[in-house]
Amino acid sequence: MRNNRILMLLESNLHEDERVQKTCVTLADMGYEVHVLSPEFKSENSFAFEHVQLHTFGVNHFWFKKLFATCLIQPLYHLIWKFEIHRLFRDLASFDVVYVHDLPLIKTGVEIKKKYGLKLVSDQHEYYTEFIQHTPHMLTAIGKMVGKLSNWDKYELKYLPQADLVITVFDRLRERYIQRMPGLDQKIVVLPNSPLKSVYTAETRDKEITGRYAADKHHRAVFVGAVITRERRLDLMIDAIPEIIKSIPDFRFMILGKIHSSYDITEHIRQNNIQQYVELVGVVPNKKIPDYLYCAALGINVHDLHVGQVVHETIFTKFYQYLGMKNVIITTELKVMAEIVRKYKIGKVVKNEPGDIAKAVIELLTNQQLYYECLSNFDKVDNIFWEDTSMPWQLKMREMLHSSQV
Repeated sequence: MRNNRILMLLESNLHEDERVQKTCVTLADMGYEVHVLSPEFKSENSFAFEHVQLHTFGVNHFWFKKLFATCLIQPLYHLIWKFEIHRLFRDLASFDVVYVHDLPLIKTGVEIKKKYGLKLVSDQHEYYTEFIQHTPHMLTAIGKMVGKLSNWDKYELKYLPQADLVITVFDRLRERYIQRMPGLDQKIVVLPNSPLKSVYTAETRDKEITGRYAADKHHRAVFVGAVITRERRLDLMIDAIPEIIKSIPDFRFMILGKIHSSYDITEHIRQNNIQQYVELVGVVPNKKIPDYLYCAALGINVHDLHVGQVVHETIFTKFYQYLGMKNVIITTELKVMAEIVRKYKIGKVVKNEPGDIAKAVIELLTNQQLYYECLSNFDKVDNIFWEDTSMPWQLKMREMLHSSQV
């Protein structure tokens, strides 16, 4: 008897999407045969794992992004996906599960489920109906026009309940989904964006990275983000640095991630005349992120508080990464994350003000007793690694597939 076959539909780049990579590897380790269908991307990173097969199709990424952004008001986006899926079925005969990532692809998932008699899994990386309203491209004049024509709430209510299993990233978001769609109660599970223990607790680190940065570890703060947009509020941190260096002349701030055009951070750094104190590292392969975090004392999380309720009801990937590497955390009043910092005493909760951020950085880096107390408290935080947090999802996957075979 062959293993169950899972067909994943992925809009993003598998080579750079850590959540999807971990999902694929775990499913393969569970004995499933995983196939990922996505647009073809050029990438400096590579991902390969036994029993995970990547199938790509060529697109013009500029136009495909336009189709993606307008997928509720024109049919081409879903038609392209269905064409590629049908072609894959002709080549590979059959699958047991269609597994879609994020809300835009749920319509295609439902149609493929019905056509081929599959189980449907929908992984909601974001609370999409709120998230989409605050993305940079939706805040432009054209984006606002598209937004008015795109009823994401109606779309979600129509298609998401037709999934056999829905995945979200945090307990409070699960509760929100159930309040809106009570029928999801028995088929929605939490799968956090937690890091792999095997990667984050490794005994060896990249010597090239640690050799460059580790000596200054106790004077360094770090920020991790896939894309550095304005709502990350790194402008607050940049404005705090002139005050920080008055007390800590050797202070350094390291930023990992791709700079978005919505925020000219390079110009902001120049205006503050702090070029020597800030390093824009750029995009870092996921497996190398812990090597950089190892070289910093503090993890910065000063996100905008006013970009929807969801930021107060979840835990960011970077926050889990700081937990995994024991970077003492400075966070703004993002409800869930602030509660964790206060409960376990693993850092400081600050106002969205440069002066308050500077005060917290100075206190944590100059008061060794306080810093090491925070550091020791990380041992009290549990369930922060993927190997543990993914177990309920693994159980739900097995239950779903077992029920289809009975």
